[in-house]
Parts: sequence; structure tokens; C-alpha cells
Amino acid sequence: MTVLILDDEILSVEFMMRGVNWEKCGVSEVLTAYDAEEARRVVAEHPVDIILCDIEMPGDSGIDFMRWARDNGYDMDCIFLTCHAKFEYAQEAVRLQSRDYILKPAPFEVIEQKVRDAVAQRRKKLEDEAKKKIGGQWIQHTKEQIADNYGAVKSHETIAAEAEAYIHHHMSESDLSVQKIADHLNLSSDYLGKIFKQEKEITLNKYIVRTRMETAAALLRGGEISIVSVAEQVGYENYSYFSSSFKRTYGCNPAKYMKKQRG
Repeated sequence: MTVLILDDEILSVEFMMRGVNWEKCGVSEVLTAYDAEEARRVVAEHPVDIILCDIEMPGDSGIDFMRWARDNGYDMDCIFLTCHAKFEYAQEAVRLQSRDYILKPAPFEVIEQKVRDAVAQRRKKLEDEAKKKIGGQWIQHTKEQIADNYGAVKSHETIAAEAEAYIHHHMSESDLSVQKIADHLNLSSDYLGKIFKQEKEITLNKYIVRTRMETAAALLRGGEISIVSVAEQVGYENYSYFSSSFKRTYGCNPAKYMKKQRG
């Protein structure tokens, strides 16, 4: 971990450099700056994990510097140092996502404890980010494998159209079902049903029945095959069930419908 001490008081910086057991705190490098301008140069040239930042300084204050650091995307944990316990300082420290706030002069033991806590939190944060990155890479790799095996991810419109085409080609099969269509498309039945309803504004089950009934009506209007054969061609093995389904759709049974069509 790298720490930057930003303080315009040279003696205060020297005392902290000598008095704090940085190695015990988990810090491998300590950098220094005596004003905000110098601190900006330091963070531009060296990755900084934690900053011990004095607030009251000539020119830009420590709060001004941290506001600049946040605005420019520098990711560092901040522990503010100040001689005055002003409420507005505490408020601004919170807004700038400061990790802690130390009143000077502070015993070295207090500074060490604050730094140790910051180091521990920083390590946890970096570990979590690394895990998320690894997880994101795994997810991307998995997506690429799926794409390689099954082709590019299909749009909802394409999925609905493929389900629709499957129904028209397989309506004569008595076991035609949402699950069978979903299995054919390598999707879950719930997911397929949701997509189809969004795209077609009708449930998949109702669409299957409607397609069968519309096809049956067209065949009956042709009058070239028997009603039993029509029922079989649209997937109904049970004539009574076919007849009741047809009547719910067209308001009369198949025989009466055929008679009406023939005039």
C-alpha cells in the first residue's frame, strides 16, 4: 500500500514519517507533498492508495484537493487531518467520501490505528473488485461459448417467429405443447411464454388453439375431407374435444359450420 502525506507543516510531516510504524500498518511506501499543487503532481506520477490530507493549507485546502481528485477519477481513501473540529469540515469530508477525520495533534497510536483500518478496508475493496473482474471475465467467456455453440443470441422477435413457425408445421401432432416448442428452441417454457406474449399479445397456448381452429375452419370450408379427418389434421384425436373447442371459437359445431359454408 502507498500512502501520501499532504501537509504544509514540514515538522508535522517529519514527525509522522519517523513516528508512525508504517510497516506495521501494512504500508510499503510513503510519499509527501506540502501543498495541493505538489500533491496533484505526485498522484499523477504515482498510484496512491491512501492519503493523510491536512485541511488548512495556504492556497488550495485539503478539501479543495480532494474535490479535484474525486472530480478527476483518482481512487484513493482519504483520512483528513485538521486542528479545528469544524462541523462544516466534517460535512464536506462525508460528501467527499473521506474514510476518517483526525484532530491534530494526534498520538502516533491513533494515526496508526486509522491507517491500519484504512489499509484493511482498501485491501478488501481491491479484492472485491478483482473478484468482480474475474467473475465478469468468466461470464463473458461463458457467453462466447454459448454463442459459438448455438449461434448469436436471438432477438425476442426471432424467437416468437420461430415458435409460430413450429406451431404451423407441427399442429397435426396431438402432443404439441408449450414445453415441446420450448425444448425445440432450447429455452425454458416460462421464458418462451413470456417472450411470445410480449411479441404477439396472446399466450402461446391460446395461439396454438387459435391456429388449429383457423386451419380447421379453412379445411371445412373446402369441404373436401371429413370432419374427423379435419380434427386429426389439426392435432385432435378426440372428436368430441375438437368439436367443443371449435364451437367455443366459432359459436357452432363443425358440422353446422360446414353446412353454413356450403349454403
